[in-house]
Amino acid sequence: MMRCALLGRCFRIPLILLTVCLWRPICAAETPTSLCDRDPTSALVFVGTLTAAKPQKEYADFTIMKFHVLELLEGETSSDVTLGMEPACYQDPAMPDQIGRAYLVRTHLMSEGIIDTLMDCDQMRPVDQASTELEYFRKVKKGKTPTEISGEARFQKRLPLTSFPLPGTSVHLLGGGHEYNFVSDDRGLFRGVLDPGRYKVSVGFPKGFEPISEGLCGPLEFTLAEGRCTSVALCAQASGSITAHIVDADGDSLPSNYKFGLTLTTAERGEFVENVFPDEKSNLVIDNLLSGKYILALTAPATEEAPYRPFYYPGVRSRAEAQVIDLGPGEQKVLPEMRIKKGKPCWIRVHVIDEDQKSLPSDDVTIAYAETRWFYIAPEWRGDAHGEGAAFAVFPGTVFLRAENENEARTGFDSDVVEVNSCPSEPVLLKVGHSVTSPQKPRGN
Repeated sequence: MMRCALLGRCFRIPLILLTVCLWRPICAAETPTSLCDRDPTSALVFVGTLTAAKPQKEYADFTIMKFHVLELLEGETSSDVTLGMEPACYQDPAMPDQIGRAYLVRTHLMSEGIIDTLMDCDQMRPVDQASTELEYFRKVKKGKTPTEISGEARFQKRLPLTSFPLPGTSVHLLGGGHEYNFVSDDRGLFRGVLDPGRYKVSVGFPKGFEPISEGLCGPLEFTLAEGRCTSVALCAQASGSITAHIVDADGDSLPSNYKFGLTLTTAERGEFVENVFPDEKSNLVIDNLLSGKYILALTAPATEEAPYRPFYYPGVRSRAEAQVIDLGPGEQKVLPEMRIKKGKPCWIRVHVIDEDQKSLPSDDVTIAYAETRWFYIAPEWRGDAHGEGAAFAVFPGTVFLRAENENEARTGFDSDVVEVNSCPSEPVLLKVGHSVTSPQKPRGN
């Protein structure tokens, strides 16, 4: 059976009159006979009758639960407990079979009377479905369970949210005259029976990774409670980096008042990694990167305030020919000077018409450069009720234009795609003809 240790963030729910901490689950390996907890020293475990449950007006994401304590298994509390819970973990409060039912509740008592909010649905289980957990906590109360640690070593990144185990991570625990060493298995997990006490942990992650301290991870110093299983999450970030100096096509540094960005994507699939921006000295530093192959591309079309276009070193004009950056585990790669070709800003006049050559107002005119993978709403699009307007672009380079019109039935009508290679003197005609059903192709940058 798999149980989850809990990690937290705090806010206030006025009805409870307490600061409530939200704890997210981090799962670790466990035996069916023990339940591991990130902070067992503050655990509050009880069997209680649910006496009331209603949504919280100020925080629609939570239901306020009230229990009458029948059997206190861990911690200290009064005979009645009030806490919050995610609605997805609880059925309709109006259902009478929920009120009056007995539950095993696992939560925490924090400082100053703070009570943890239930975020993991298994923290509140009907007594008739929690026989194993009840047996364990009753043994804990009698002092018949070992002092254990259950840990997980993993890579963790917030944006985009990414997490995976790190096998072969060495873990060294030192405290109270005791010393223990572990190595995570192929699932990034480790476990052992230890002496209770206060411990500090040092971690040796595999090559290409370094420790990270985030709200979802740690702590690196903790107390192992006697007779309880303590769960620890050890998180790492990638240690690879890419450094480059960005200049214009003539080799001059970019003016510091120009703000533009680039996007780092994977070379094989073009998956987004992150948006990056040079500093005031035109130096670009991208760190915390995993090993792999990458391509730097333009974040979005240049504007009048920043009329630059990527000129992929050593001067190619399409993504297929762009420089592939091959980064090894933990490698600190310095790229040759990257040149950005200054473009010529252009307002492209556009006239949207239907198949009968009549003007047709368009919801949006969308645009794509050769380096981008999809159409997005043209920056500064200025259209009117007669289907006439202008879209801003930067040349040299190839620009693709398309009109998109959507009616009340959510059925889209797209124009043919028109390729433009320089700033045109005459309006570009976008003839809307064939229909497409929603959802349409991606339009966001």
